[in-house]
Amino acid sequence: MLKLIVAAELLKNRTVASAKSFLNGESGATAIEYGLIAALISVAIVTVLGTVGTDLGNTFQAVANKLTQASASTGS
Repeated sequence: MLKLIVAAELLKNRTVASAKSFLNGESGATAIEYGLIAALISVAIVTVLGTVGTDLGNTFQAVANKLTQASASTGS
């Protein structure tokens, strides 16, 4: 019976030590920080590409308009 009590006490101590180690660990917090950084970078990329895409579309439209005007003025 004494062996059972000692084994239960050792198991309890190991469980408590593991729980304390888990709660004091920072690896989970680091993973969350990296995830937040990746999300912010993604938002920045999407925003920049949206703006560049709009500007590029406007540039191509301006070139198409100039080509249409040039074609109309030459009578072709």
